[in-house]
Amino acid sequence: MFRQPAREFSRWEGNALPTQREFSLAGSTGAVRVRCSRAARATLVAGWLSTGRGWSGVAGTGLSTVVGVTIDVRPTAESSAEPAPLVLLPAPPVSAALAARRTAWMLRMSLRRELVVQGWSDRALLCGVRDRQLARPRRGAYSPYDGFVALDRLGRHAVTSRAVLAQADVPVALSHLSAAVWFGAPEWGLDLSEVHVTRFDRRSGRREAGVVQHRGALLPGDLVEVHGLPMVSPTRAAIELTTAVDTEVGLAQVNHLLHTRQTTPEALRERLDLMRDWPETLRTEIVLRLADPRIESVLESRFVHFCYRNSLPRPEPQVEVRCDETGDLLACLDFVWKAGRRRPKYAELDGKVKYGELLRPGQTAADVVLREKERDKMVKRRTGMDGERFRWADLEPAREAITAERVRRLLADD
Repeated sequence: MFRQPAREFSRWEGNALPTQREFSLAGSTGAVRVRCSRAARATLVAGWLSTGRGWSGVAGTGLSTVVGVTIDVRPTAESSAEPAPLVLLPAPPVSAALAARRTAWMLRMSLRRELVVQGWSDRALLCGVRDRQLARPRRGAYSPYDGFVALDRLGRHAVTSRAVLAQADVPVALSHLSAAVWFGAPEWGLDLSEVHVTRFDRRSGRREAGVVQHRGALLPGDLVEVHGLPMVSPTRAAIELTTAVDTEVGLAQVNHLLHTRQTTPEALRERLDLMRDWPETLRTEIVLRLADPRIESVLESRFVHFCYRNSLPRPEPQVEVRCDETGDLLACLDFVWKAGRRRPKYAELDGKVKYGELLRPGQTAADVVLREKERDKMVKRRTGMDGERFRWADLEPAREAITAERVRRLLADD
């Protein structure tokens, strides 16, 4: 079937558009079937049954409102050309830590049909799973038990996604959150119970057996290869994620990809321009407006979204405080409100990961807390700025109103 958008039809005449979704146009040299959207004005799909032009007349039921319709179909060079072949590009470079995690996710995995050829019976496989010699990431796929259970939830999802690719009957690539996992996505807010893939043939997808198939068009540059596995690029995965999760979770994922330099704000904007007719992309626009490559953690992303949701001024992230005499770096504050303010204010976020990173040999978390308090006193002495510290629990719904009031009081003292 030959498909082309409505704007490529050079002529459409008639005193009314058809109200029926599918109808036929008959001409002297053949017939063409046309399908309209529900609004009868979006996309027309024409099936060519001959090479004639100037299709006229109408046949069908329920079309009494259509009179004298004439359609002149002229294929353009773009619509008649064969689609460009999809090429797997190298994935962007990643940190050594993520590269090591990816290597761990490539533990040995075999499908049932491969094990049967090697001499395994179904009973032997069942006994292997029961005796904890084999793990079964999904039905028909097996891995060594010890290696699989040693992985975290992201790692197990990555192994399961490999099994889905190996068992797929049609060409597919990992997409949405399943691709983002391979790019080091934070686990927070992600539903890892299903593997997401995008079909190459654009046929209707489905949700079945723990796999969600999508049919979004894959364009040149959309596919990359990681350890021989096809998946969408970080840029496309970021846009896809924002349409599948809420704004807060999407912001954390996009900021991660920006901070790790696997994509750029310009690339995200350019790709979004090609996907604006996708469902839920209004949410994507909000995420991209809030995203910032300087944001380093999920907690910082949540704080930016917290300020947006509570109509608080947007703070500037990662502001350096330096000594006036020597220029030495004294502190790097998580967030500072200074636009249009006589006395800037700052916010510091305290997460478990942060305190873990600040621990020195022989120190406890209490020692880090005391050191951070001394740091706050030094910042105020050097800059005159007042600030507040916030924890993960302060951004939870039960405390959100209290935290918003704390920020308002801080900013009101100017």
